[in-house]
Amino acid sequence: RDTRGHGRLTWEQVLIKSSNIGMAIVGQKLGTGRMHDALRRFGFGQKTQCGLPGESVGKVNPRARWNHYSVTSVPMGHEVAATPIQLVRAFAALANDGLMAQPRIIFPQSHEATAPIYERVVSSRTAGLTRRALRRAVTSGTGRRADSPLYEIFGKTGTAQIAAPDGRGYLEDQYVASFICGAPYEGPRIVVG
Repeated sequence: RDTRGHGRLTWEQVLIKSSNIGMAIVGQKLGTGRMHDALRRFGFGQKTQCGLPGESVGKVNPRARWNHYSVTSVPMGHEVAATPIQLVRAFAALANDGLMAQPRIIFPQSHEATAPIYERVVSSRTAGLTRRALRRAVTSGTGRRADSPLYEIFGKTGTAQIAAPDGRGYLEDQYVASFICGAPYEGPRIVVG
């Protein structure tokens, strides 16, 4: 469900308004195979190998465990869990014209200057169109309060329901809010989660 009705939406409007119904429809159009492959391609359900001790893989169920609800619930964030570094890495791929970098932790005292490793996860065109929608999410959508007079940012709000302690469903009316963004919109140089 959405917090309020939006009527018919374009894909861009689905992102701008954070429409769960729109995301569910996109999931149906993608199907389980393409959706699962996209999650894995963006690195969800896997360690980032960034060098942080105790890093979690998050959660992406194997396709064999997906049911007929998964195709609509996964696109809106149910049945999956991601670490902040996974989210930043995936979002950075959109900022980097579809190329996802291997994150690494660099300590000030080390002079490590290894070149980043990149992997194409979406086309440059798709990344650009998504950034445009995410810019509008900040100027006229759910991220308006995060807009900056200093930088043209692009970003996405998140409202994650808290999982029930028994692992069956989610707690009613209990959420964790988040925001992830990149800047500047033209020629991004930074991503912050």
